[in-house]
Amino acid sequence: MEPQGSSGIVGSSRRGKKRETVEVKVDVVPEAEGQVAPFVGYFPSGFDIGSSSEGNDGVRVRAFRNTDKFKKGRLQLVINDDNAGVDFVGTNYSGEGALFQPCTYALGVLDKNNGSLKILPIAGNKVFRLEPRVRGLQYVHTEANVIEEEKLTDENRFDKLRALTSSFGTKRSKSQVTRRESRHLKEENLDLKEAAENLIKDANVQGNVKTRQEVLHDTNTSIERNIPPYDLNAVSVENVYPLDKIILETEWEHLYDILELLEAEDDGSASEILHRNGYPIFVCSRVHKVLQIMDLEKREKLAGMLSYITCLLKFMSIPSHSIDKLVTANTEKYKESSTIPGIILIKFMKMFADAQKSMLSREKSQLLISYILVLTLFVDEFDSDPSDIAKDLKMTPASLKPYYMELGCGFKNSCAVLSLPLKFPTLRLPSQGGRRSRRR
Repeated sequence: MEPQGSSGIVGSSRRGKKRETVEVKVDVVPEAEGQVAPFVGYFPSGFDIGSSSEGNDGVRVRAFRNTDKFKKGRLQLVINDDNAGVDFVGTNYSGEGALFQPCTYALGVLDKNNGSLKILPIAGNKVFRLEPRVRGLQYVHTEANVIEEEKLTDENRFDKLRALTSSFGTKRSKSQVTRRESRHLKEENLDLKEAAENLIKDANVQGNVKTRQEVLHDTNTSIERNIPPYDLNAVSVENVYPLDKIILETEWEHLYDILELLEAEDDGSASEILHRNGYPIFVCSRVHKVLQIMDLEKREKLAGMLSYITCLLKFMSIPSHSIDKLVTANTEKYKESSTIPGIILIKFMKMFADAQKSMLSREKSQLLISYILVLTLFVDEFDSDPSDIAKDLKMTPASLKPYYMELGCGFKNSCAVLSLPLKFPTLRLPSQGGRRSRRR
């Protein structure tokens, strides 16, 4: 072994004594394969070995290494003192030695006469805690206690997780724990074949075991859809989404702005008049339908729906900081400067604004888009081209397709069509045939 040499200064000082400085040469001896590093241990009991009248006579120090090739790092230091009648045992794999050790130890040997300081690595990088063992008594192995404690911890871990989830977990995490608990079978229930069969029979009697079709049906019927109010029993497409639940009766009287604007201005076509006043592309391209209707009530109804679409699009374009002001305290002040009627603005705040986040959340934004698309279906008589409304929403017709499908629409010639019977997207079982094997 060739030591690595360097020079340094070693000093020692104590309060009240003169400091002594010694210049030494530092030799760092690396750990080499085939050579045993020194063992370092301490007596937590305060025992001073060799303190008896016989001195070190009768004291034996032995070190052991595990012969298993997967456990060669396990070391044991044993000190036998025949004079005291007590043995001391220390290990690097159990008790204190099994704990996490963030530091690295080394042994320094100072020779003042030669002016050298040797730094040597210690065996196992552990300082052995030498526990006293009285001869003639049986001691339970410390490692067995650690393993047993870990097993008990694993058995109770699920119970602790369930308690924490029931108190602080989300709805999704609670359902996951419930499903995991239903699949958890205790070992005593599976000791015998009869016990396992009885367990399955009891589950069938209690109705806990369902077929794949039953589970799929329950899942589809329990889905809460993020869309406007709908009626699955409607006999006509006009009644699938009840208009009186989308636009309330008290809101219609605030939706005459398009009719009043067309009566006040006559310079250009109706589409050009609305375009100059900042109305959405969809509304500008459909306003000619209002002028084609001779019945006054139906004309006011169609114009009101176009005005309501305009209000929804304006609310969707409000910046987040403005919504924050609306949520906190300045709703009345904003109503005065906003082009959205006050009664409609308050309704939108309750329906779409997230009071905790002071902004449109993803879920609320999707609901707002669904309301807009339902009204565009009414305007286009339930056969709507999504190109214009996609421009107003700053989206593409392809990105709007999932929203239309969630509303129960199909597609024909790139147009969204709402028809009866109403069919929502549902979960499906995978085909029983499985995947085809690849040809090599």
